[in-house]
Amino acid sequence: MKKSKRNFLFKLVENGRTIQTVETHSKTRFMNKARSINWKNRPSVYLRVSYGKQKDHRGKLINFYNDGIYDNNKIFSTVFQHLMSKRYVLHSILMYCILYVWKNI
Repeated sequence: MKKSKRNFLFKLVENGRTIQTVETHSKTRFMNKARSINWKNRPSVYLRVSYGKQKDHRGKLINFYNDGIYDNNKIFSTVFQHLMSKRYVLHSILMYCILYVWKNI
């Protein structure tokens, strides 16, 4: 099976309209585009980091991602760096499995 790549996406929303959408596999390209956001206009930025497909406890492939909406450059950058850490990804997968099993006991 081919290994899934990480995928990065952000949507820039001002006054209820999507102004810019960036989606790429390259972390460098993503960060260069994210630096161009004008935070003085107080936009809402939807961030999604997709880790590809992972097997759940039933053996089915599911899309695994983390997302959120941010309106501050410092928080946006901090969250993005946190989502990129391998420790966070492994912890998230483990927590997903534990919560799913706990709900279905």
